[in-house]
Amino acid sequence: ALWSSFARILRTASKAVRGALWFMVLLFLYLYIFSIVGMQVFGGSMFFTDSYPRWNYDNLWNAFLATFLVLSGESWP
Repeated sequence: ALWSSFARILRTASKAVRGALWFMVLLFLYLYIFSIVGMQVFGGSMFFTDSYPRWNYDNLWNAFLATFLVLSGESWP
């Protein structure tokens, strides 16, 4: 009885992981597309004399991180 309950829990968890996996794929695709769009619109447009902004759209990695920060609401008042 114990192992059948454990097997049921594992089956339920695997179904949940499959659903979350598709969500993560769609989230990654969304971030990738809007990172590319951000690079086309904002790439190379941030010029400062004293320092360079940490989150910019000059390359794909920074654009991906900047888009994720905007999506998650991190560092926003």
